[in-house]
Amino acid sequence: VLLLTPVYNIFYNSILNNGREVLESPLVYKDGNYQLDYDDLENKLAQPETTLMIFCNPHNPTGYVWTKAELEKIGQLCLKHDVLILSDEVHCDLTHPDSYYTPFASVSEEIANITMTCLAPSKAFNIAG
Repeated sequence: VLLLTPVYNIFYNSILNNGREVLESPLVYKDGNYQLDYDDLENKLAQPETTLMIFCNPHNPTGYVWTKAELEKIGQLCLKHDVLILSDEVHCDLTHPDSYYTPFASVSEEIANITMTCLAPSKAFNIAG
């Protein structure tokens, strides 16, 4: 299971507790922002044992809000390498006013067919509290 790191640490235990292996594609910290290394991502997606990517949208913990173009590029790489996307979107209501959140599954029908989306009102509206 591929993770873009840094990432919410509970994902590691969830993967390992289910008898799966964690594969990391580290985000690159450059000019005060985290950026995706598309070459590393594609190399990791191309590995035959990679069948699932857990993706945070917006990213947790960096808070980065992915653009539609970025989601399209990531989704196309997953399609190319037959990797499912589990998109954790529980923080989608917590963005800055100048940021526009795009649901991963809304990018295209083709990408929606390989995407599972997790949503919950508990983060933005503190229902758990």
